[in-house]
Order: sequence, then C-alpha cells, then structure tokens
Amino acid sequence: MFFLPMRDENFRRFLLYNCWWMLAVGIGAPFWQPFMMQKLNMSLFEVQIYGSINIVAAILVLRLWGRFIDSFGNRTAMRLIILLGGFNPMVWLFVTPRNYPLLYLEAITSGVMWAGAGLVATNFVLSIAPNARRQLYSGVSGAFSGIAMMTTMLVSGAFLPRHLEIGGFRLEPEQVLFALTGIARWSAQIPLSWVREPRSRPVSEAIASFLREIRPRIMK
Repeated sequence: MFFLPMRDENFRRFLLYNCWWMLAVGIGAPFWQPFMMQKLNMSLFEVQIYGSINIVAAILVLRLWGRFIDSFGNRTAMRLIILLGGFNPMVWLFVTPRNYPLLYLEAITSGVMWAGAGLVATNFVLSIAPNARRQLYSGVSGAFSGIAMMTTMLVSGAFLPRHLEIGGFRLEPEQVLFALTGIARWSAQIPLSWVREPRSRPVSEAIASFLREIRPRIMK
C-alpha cells in the first residue's frame, strides 16, 4: 500500500514539491519566539499579542481562501502563498528592539499566508488523488512532509550559524536562518510548476478576475 501511490508520476512530483516546501518551512522554525524574547526583548505578553493578531487574521481570510481555491485551484493558490511565505521572513531581517512593533503588521500577512497554506495542505493532495485512494495518498504525503520539516528543524538547531555583517548591516544568527527560509520558500515555485492539477487555472486569470471585481468599486 505504501508504494502504490509512488507509481503515480504526478503524485511523485507533488511529493517532491511538498517535501521541498516543508523543508523550507522548517529552516529556523524553532527560533521565531526565542528571537522575539531574547533578541528583541519582547515580553511574553507582547509575543502573545503577535500570536493573537496572527490567528485573528487567519480566521478572517479563511473563507476567502476557500472561495479562491474553489474557483482557481490549489496550485494557483499555492503560488500566491509561496510568494507571501517568502516575503514574511524577510521582514524579520529589519526588525530591532527599537522597531519591533513592525512585527504586528507582519503578523497579519503571516496569518493570511498560513490560513491559505493550511487549506492547501489538506486539499491539494486530495485534488490529484484517485477517489478510491485519497486516504492512502494523503497519509503518504503527510508522512513525508512531516519528516521533511522535522529534518530541517533539527538541522537548524544543530548548525545555528554565526551572525552575519554585510557592510554596516548586522544579522543575528536567527535572522540568517530567517533569510534562508525565505529564499528556500520562494524556490518551492520550481517543483510546484511540475505538478498537474486538473481544475487549476492560471495565476494571470485569477489576477484578471480580481481586477474585474475591484474596478467598479474604484470607479465609484
């Protein structure tokens, strides 16, 4: 049963993309909150505010992501999620103990991104799997993606880099990892382009549809 989905070429491509994405997400994953408290001197209460904003933003856009996925497909949604997912860690490169409230804005975009990523993580594999084998495909995908994320989380802790100075710009060791995870997330666009989803529609079509909807409101 384990090897049955591996005979599906499209599923193998999906598995490559999914593991690539989870490997990227795992880079630096254990260090977000410690960085906030140890390097930005944020209190536990302020960290909880960040988390609350993140959750509220995710709840507010969950329905919108669902409608988008129903209209344009998981693959198209994931392309936008990857763009946003790579942008969010880059914000952390410019955060200091003096301007850390900037993270409260990042909490909104992060919540928006993870709301969509959560839906895609559940639905994408189901959309490419044969109806009779959806549970099997989902189980194999979940096993591989969990191992992938755990791997880079462990490696991040074992090989925490030194601080990096570029000109007069200094990055803490955690920020180096945040930069790496952002770049790695963006690179997940490569294997994603190899996955076929029957009902997926181009990103350009999604953008054109969005512009058609907002144009009458702008003209008013």
